[in-house]
Amino acid sequence: MRIHSQIKSAGPDLGYRPDIDGLRAVAVLSVVVFHAFPAYLPGGFAGVDVFFVISGFLISSIIFKGLDSGTFSIRTFYERRVRRIFPSLLTVLIFCLVLGWFVLLPDEYQRLGLHSAGGASFIANLIFWDEAGYFDARAHAKPLLHLWSLGVEEQFYLVWPLLAILLWRWLPRHQWRVVVGMALASFALNIAIKGYMPEAAFYSPLTRLWELLAGALLAFHAQRAASPPGRWPRLMRIHPEALSVLGIALLVAAFVVIDKSRSFPGWWAILPVLGSTMIILAGARSRVNALWLSSRPMVLVGLISYPLYLWHWPLLSYAYIIEGKTPSIAIRSVAVALSLVLAWGSWRLIETPVRKSKGRAAFAVLLFLGIMLAALGYAVYLKDGMPQRMTAYTERLAELVWEVEKISERSCKERFTQPALSYCLESTPGAAHQVALIGDSFANQYFVALNARYQRLNKSMVNLGRGQCPVLRGIETTRPVNYSCEAISNYVLDYVLSTPSIETVIIADRWRRDVGGKLKHRRLPAETKPATILQAGIEDTVAELLAAGKRVVIVSGTPELPYVARSCVRFRPFYLSKREHQDRCAMPRSSYEKYARAYKQVLANVKAKYPALMVVDPAVPLCDKDWCHGRVDGRLVFRDSNHFSHAGAELAGEYMFKQISAAEAPAPAIPND
Repeated sequence: MRIHSQIKSAGPDLGYRPDIDGLRAVAVLSVVVFHAFPAYLPGGFAGVDVFFVISGFLISSIIFKGLDSGTFSIRTFYERRVRRIFPSLLTVLIFCLVLGWFVLLPDEYQRLGLHSAGGASFIANLIFWDEAGYFDARAHAKPLLHLWSLGVEEQFYLVWPLLAILLWRWLPRHQWRVVVGMALASFALNIAIKGYMPEAAFYSPLTRLWELLAGALLAFHAQRAASPPGRWPRLMRIHPEALSVLGIALLVAAFVVIDKSRSFPGWWAILPVLGSTMIILAGARSRVNALWLSSRPMVLVGLISYPLYLWHWPLLSYAYIIEGKTPSIAIRSVAVALSLVLAWGSWRLIETPVRKSKGRAAFAVLLFLGIMLAALGYAVYLKDGMPQRMTAYTERLAELVWEVEKISERSCKERFTQPALSYCLESTPGAAHQVALIGDSFANQYFVALNARYQRLNKSMVNLGRGQCPVLRGIETTRPVNYSCEAISNYVLDYVLSTPSIETVIIADRWRRDVGGKLKHRRLPAETKPATILQAGIEDTVAELLAAGKRVVIVSGTPELPYVARSCVRFRPFYLSKREHQDRCAMPRSSYEKYARAYKQVLANVKAKYPALMVVDPAVPLCDKDWCHGRVDGRLVFRDSNHFSHAGAELAGEYMFKQISAAEAPAPAIPND
């Protein structure tokens, strides 16, 4: 995401190439559109891969030209990187920290502090890798999430110049072969781990290296083409016009065909990488490059692409945080327009003066500010987000915390050795269990409330499952995850079935997600409707459990607010739109019934087939005839938009326990006449 407009690249197209600025505009606009209006460009996030190729080409061109002429200086190289990268980056970091002081809750501000420290020290990708995926539900609430790509690039910049020096010194005739080998190894690693370590494949610099090295190979070609004989694989001797047209076609395919459900980067990343490689290789004189990419509007956007990339996501993310939900199209449009204005201002008033300044004072100041911002961000993290900023809301904010009490978790995981289990809780370590609560986080949220009640009956409870995994026989998720849901389900169900002491099995899951797709069943065709797949999985599971003499309870889904529960509390200094439902902290019951209809029909079908099955609805204590409430008796019952807070789990758990207990109670004896 650099601005390298003044580079003099070696090769047939000597001098400044405006078409590369135009290609940079294509990349940044695709990312902005994806973030602001994802439905219109589902694969727009692949624009980052285009940036990687461009950066690899331009940076390598600088290095190779300097090495060939004997003028390359590591110190000068890094000084120029600091002058290029830091001005806009530090400006955006300061903006986020200052705005966050006024509008973010302590936990939000604490997370922002850590991300600021990671962004300033160029390890943001490693932090986000550790936290979660790029497309998870919390991504919108991370204003600095986009700095992951900057981390990948800067880690490349730290290593690549040193490696290039060694290649020039020790392997002067084989540099490109070594680079090809490194690129192939990186690509192979990306393919090898994308299935079981998707976060690593996305964020790791090792799995993204091949994209930057694709640009480096272009720089090799440009450098050698200017020095006969300039040999290059015959495959690349395609007419420039064909190269540029095919390159554009591949980019369009990437932006339209790829979406966040794909396992990315993987094989799919070939589309944007190969497309951008072809466009650069075609040269500035090809018609597409000369007439479109080199046009004044495209070049102008390309010139501000780096600050535009930096500004657009924090504005969209803060809008999401303040609204507590996805902002309206109007708000997102304003955020994009504002990011364009701020990007131009950053480029014109901050970046350009710093880049043109003489002497090393600017370099020293920028480096000092970067270190100070990293330290400040980490201090915010260590200070728990400075909760003293919002002392008036301390008690209210405590309601939003949902940390399941770790009841014998360690001993539980020693007893249950399935490594992919994320939920493993039991009443008493090593005890025989009478009740099993299985499923994803929608099961886990009930453990504390139900366990307390079953313990009064001297019954021991165990909670086993995995986030985003329905614990159902024969069901596997098609989402890109690093575990097998079916393997987890088999492990849990086999334990339940083989344990005679377990009398009651409670199954809970986010049925709304499952009935919407992303599941497959081992005995059903891939094109089977999602509802049919889900029903088959539930039926197979219920049939097994009932046949084993277990009492089976399925917990229906919860209402899901169209905003996060914390937005029901007016603690932000300002809001961007009307808040009628949020101030009420409720959603129309008709909305809930509309989206719940599909999975409730599935559960009704299973119940009709297996009358002994019990279905309990946790929405009953939350909903009246008109509204489903996110606040009951003045207490927030959700911690986000769909998971219960402790108060909500207690409310729903009490209702569920009474229903289950009533069904378990023996029928009253009929007196003799």
